[in-house]
Amino acid sequence: DLPGIYSLSPYSLDEVVARDYLIQEQPDLIINLVDATNLERNLYLTTQLQESGIPIVVALNMMDLVKTNHDQIDTKKLAQFLRCPVVEVSALKNEGLDELLKQVKQRLSESAGDIVSIYEGNTATALTQIQEYMRDEYPLHQQLWYAVKYLENDEKIIANSKLNKNTLSEIDAIRSQLEEQEDDDCESMIANERYVFIAKVIKAVYRK
Repeated sequence: DLPGIYSLSPYSLDEVVARDYLIQEQPDLIINLVDATNLERNLYLTTQLQESGIPIVVALNMMDLVKTNHDQIDTKKLAQFLRCPVVEVSALKNEGLDELLKQVKQRLSESAGDIVSIYEGNTATALTQIQEYMRDEYPLHQQLWYAVKYLENDEKIIANSKLNKNTLSEIDAIRSQLEEQEDDDCESMIANERYVFIAKVIKAVYRK
């Protein structure tokens, strides 16, 4: 049971603990507990978990409040966007937990999660280029996650990098080229890509 966080960026101790466990221990499955009454904010973490390569089941909690407010969330469409099971639950009322366990058991039989890339244009190109350097050093299902971290210039990841100095210099050049093309820093660009994807999801699945 990891801390309740909104992001895997290592700015707080809780985020560091959660991120280190997910990447180093490689759990069999993640149950991503999402507050259905605050879907937009909660999906930011989900977009990061999607890149981990670990199978995910989304537990859409507090659905009883959503229905009380006469709001609607299309869980089938949401599952299509996230490419993982989405189960409506109410932890307070003990609703939906049998279905959640059923989806967890089914998902555990799968070797790895679907790796979902939400990036487009120059950002997607840069990430593909960085992943080329990782073929011999990182498992396939972790390559996108690490490519994003290298592009963001994540200090903790780079400090413990499996890549040699020449390769890191090549990645620095890719990062600099992208920042010049887009006139922005890569960390901001990655965050923006996440918010663009989330906005598209919310527009498609949420009715107030």
